[in-house]
Amino acid sequence: MGRIKQILKEEVLKEAYSGVEGYLQAIAQMTGEKQRIYYTWILNNMKKVNVVNHTDSKVLTYHIKELLRKTPSSMICQKKGCYETAFRTALNRDIHIEYVEGYVQSLIPIVHAWNYYPEENIYFDLTNDIAWKGEESHFNEYYEVKRFGGYELSQWSSITGYAGGFLESPQFMREIIDTNGEMYNRDEWDYDDEEE
Repeated sequence: MGRIKQILKEEVLKEAYSGVEGYLQAIAQMTGEKQRIYYTWILNNMKKVNVVNHTDSKVLTYHIKELLRKTPSSMICQKKGCYETAFRTALNRDIHIEYVEGYVQSLIPIVHAWNYYPEENIYFDLTNDIAWKGEESHFNEYYEVKRFGGYELSQWSSITGYAGGFLESPQFMREIIDTNGEMYNRDEWDYDDEEE
């Protein structure tokens, strides 16, 4: 009987709260106080972005081809490998690319990672462009929650032990909850200061 109740509850929520924003609002309303801080932070920081194919930029196309040439195919652009793909793309030293985590609207809203090329203001998703090439895109809308520059990306990878998936990591959630949504600015930390 418990499983039937859960399925009915999920179906009612789908009808009442459609799309990524509605899905997250429903979760925020159903959770306790601490989790509500986290989901409210996500909602407050989420913005819809236009993601295009990386081949829309000649510069980006060149650098992605070089990255793919240097990286074993088992380590990048795999279906269900968005975190690893976006992470490795952002670590490319030949071009400044940022790592992005957020949500995509597919059949249901899912957490996803893709990249941003600030020089041309382009969001792109190699997982969608390459791993799903030739198949119809199953991502309808992209919602950025957090963009990570190189230093911050390395910091969060070190903190969590993972190459992405930070929005779902306990460490990331804990920081949002502990700071009441005011994340520490790791780019401003000076690790060279010595105590006298």
